[in-house]
Amino acid sequence: MSVLHTHSMTNHHASFDLSQVGETLKTWLARYRQRRDLAQLSEHDLNDFGQSWSSVADEVSKPFWQA
Repeated sequence: MSVLHTHSMTNHHASFDLSQVGETLKTWLARYRQRRDLAQLSEHDLNDFGQSWSSVADEVSKPFWQA
């Protein structure tokens, strides 16, 4: 007869904080939305706050997980 201990079922390699995962997802969503919104601005809109399309092109082309 084998005995199953609950501690043997614990994955000791997966030590992460679920709240940290939530914060990372919030950050990624915010980056996605900001870059999407920035990409939709016209050249005139960008000029209103001293930017040009060439100055923001690198930012809007980044994936959401990249800062």
